[in-house]
Amino acid sequence: MRQNIDLKIRSDGTFEAEAILGQCCYALGQGAGNMRIRRAAIAALRARYLDPVRDTVSAWDDLAGNVLPLLAQVGRLAAHLATQAGRTAINEEDFTQARRVVESSAHHSSGLLIAGPVCPPVAGEANELSTRHRSQQTNSVPAASRSQRFPRSESNSGQVSH
Repeated sequence: MRQNIDLKIRSDGTFEAEAILGQCCYALGQGAGNMRIRRAAIAALRARYLDPVRDTVSAWDDLAGNVLPLLAQVGRLAAHLATQAGRTAINEEDFTQARRVVESSAHHSSGLLIAGPVCPPVAGEANELSTRHRSQQTNSVPAASRSQRFPRSESNSGQVSH
């Protein structure tokens, strides 16, 4: 026998915010692929995004197209970090490090807060990541220099020979 579940929205938007966090967890998992995600990492996602999501419930349909792909990127990077460390699951540190990198690069690549109010800068992180981003920009090799140093040859042109 199926129970009738009452999904009424509380005045503070709690149900909607929890449903949105469910979408965020799903996007993170899509990015993580087959990598397991520890509960502490999910708790970190919830701690980071619950209040901003609760504040933007009414605008979620407009924001979701930007936020969810970024969370999938966080999942991919967190899975990569865990794999590099020889772990079979994403832990809280993997999630936090990946989140910081993705948020920073997304915000600084365009100069805009792509995800808007859903991922506002965290006190202390913005300056640290801005400094790191600026140093990466000044240390990066221009594309023209890379192509001069690593010219394409017939053997590495990406063409498959049979």
